[in-house]
Amino acid sequence: MSILIGDLKIADIGRYINLDRRVDRNKKILDELDSKKITGIKRKSAHTGMHCGRSSIIATTFQLYQEFLKTGKDTMIVLEDDCKFIDRLYIERNKIFTDIYNSSWDLFWLGCHHRRPIRSRGNNCFQVSSPVYCQSYIIKRDLALSFVKDYNDYNECNERDVSILDTSNAGLDELLCLYVNGGKDLVTNALSNGYYKLEQPLDIYKPKFIALCYKEPLSTQYNSRSDTTDTDTNLEDWLLTPYPIETSNI
Repeated sequence: MSILIGDLKIADIGRYINLDRRVDRNKKILDELDSKKITGIKRKSAHTGMHCGRSSIIATTFQLYQEFLKTGKDTMIVLEDDCKFIDRLYIERNKIFTDIYNSSWDLFWLGCHHRRPIRSRGNNCFQVSSPVYCQSYIIKRDLALSFVKDYNDYNECNERDVSILDTSNAGLDELLCLYVNGGKDLVTNALSNGYYKLEQPLDIYKPKFIALCYKEPLSTQYNSRSDTTDTDTNLEDWLLTPYPIETSNI
């Protein structure tokens, strides 16, 4: 079943990640999808019992990619259960997704925060190097396949895969960010390589895959209690602030 916004296809399949005990969030994301007329996205039960919440999300996502690859489909949209789409995503859906699918990418972040300026790639789309606080994205088959192959010896990604990042907002978005830009080696050696001290990683690294975002956020993270950090979040408005853009590359 294709993923639609109204009558417009936006991906082949879709999943949202949700802990069994967070019935409140499950209802919230279903209401959100219904309000934006998004259909076809199914629930993925979140992995539990890992060392920390971040590792559980990574383990869940690894399993999700394995399931995605078995379908033979080319694109999958993935949501956290605290994702909230802006109204413009539905209102301007034809323009937005024409821009997106007329661009070349392996990973498309629909909403996040950028710690480094984003770089124009045309069609109102921009290449990214340092996204965090991501709650929605579209991934293509080749990237998911490479990720699963590189981490298949673990059976599931666990705390070993993010422990090196504990001082740098470790998480699934961080892992994907590093993997896209430099593969497994960069994931392992990001701190020792000085990745986080670079003004613009795109000037130094030739990305293994291409990660893009739209010219402005298409989703945010609604304020709620986070199981990952065991704190109340207040990022909803902040994540909708304009992205920093490299003016020299416009």
